[in-house]
Amino acid sequence: MASARVSEELVEAFIRQHLIGERRVLLGENPLASCTDSWIRTRPVGVICYVDEVYHLGTRDGAATTSIAGALRAAHSVPSGQVSVMTTWKGELPTAWPHKVSDLRPLAADVTAIIVSAFDGEGYVVWEPMLATPPPKS
Repeated sequence: MASARVSEELVEAFIRQHLIGERRVLLGENPLASCTDSWIRTRPVGVICYVDEVYHLGTRDGAATTSIAGALRAAHSVPSGQVSVMTTWKGELPTAWPHKVSDLRPLAADVTAIIVSAFDGEGYVVWEPMLATPPPKS
């Protein structure tokens, strides 16, 4: 499992670089959790509920949210191609947990990278959208 640890360290470093900037966050769904789970009532820091889905919100410094490693571990707890995204949080970061959101579209609009865990749990695939550039003028 040494290669899995190296993959985690590399992807964490990649995420840390991407999260430089105002309100940049890592958002990863916890596939094993539900917003009705009893542990949610303990108000864990960095947990977001959307309908009955649980997401972990990680920031570069982990202040008032989940750490990058914690968000990544929770989101990729099942080695079956789980997905995390890096995006921009609109407005102030939440201070009350669990934070409930009614619409994920604003977060989806600013995705800068998508991270998918390999099926065997030994690595990750990272996708970065290319910025649209106009074709050269002739």
